Amino acid sequence: MSGWQDRWSLPAVIVFALVAVPMAVLLLPKPEVISSAPPPWEMRSDSAGNPQILGITLDISRLNEVEQLFIRPAEVNLFVTEALPATEATERLLLEAYFASVNVAGLQARVVLVLNADERELQAIYQRGARVSATAPGRRKVQLADADRRAVGDLTIASLTYMPSADISEDLLRQRFGEPAEILDEGASGNRHWLYPERGLSIVVNDDAKEVFQFLSPLRFTTWRDRLAAELKI
Repeated sequence: MSGWQDRWSLPAVIVFALVAVPMAVLLLPKPEVISSAPPPWEMRSDSAGNPQILGITLDISRLNEVEQLFIRPAEVNLFVTEALPATEATERLLLEAYFASVNVAGLQARVVLVLNADERELQAIYQRGARVSATAPGRRKVQLADADRRAVGDLTIASLTYMPSADISEDLLRQRFGEPAEILDEGASGNRHWLYPERGLSIVVNDDAKEVFQFLSPLRFTTWRDRLAAELKI
């Protein structure tokens, strides 16, 4: 009897190994894909003065190119926000491309891009939307129709929001970006908006939360800053 057991024990171990090892390999976490883009503090401008961040040239780079740079597709939605009585007469429509996880220079972050599209294009995308859902008071999300999702890949990038997973100290921010030209303080929320108009950069700093970086063209910064101040009632 022992001989029968011995004859089958070795093949059983081999069979188990042949099955278990590939299964273990499949269950291992996939290695993180690291983009070749430079870190956000290495800001540059092209010959026309357009800001370059994370390898993206605002108003020049297209969404398709950014997806290749980040080595992953974006989730694209249209957002509709109620008008602000002080600054707007109609609802505001923004076409946003969201990357839930991007590794740039070894730093994990979320990235949101606002795409350049005129009001007529945005209204047409809204009318063709596959589904509308409320995300917050006064804000709705519209899922794009399949044809529109393919088409928006050719749109250029108007602004970029970078949300790192790591907490960055104020000392390091000053070392990387210098002193802000202005700080807008929200008060109770603890958010402080460090503004760098010449760079087209805003950094939201909060002692109890991670920093949020927003980059846009310096030519649009004053208008953007005034809208922010109206929203914050500053």
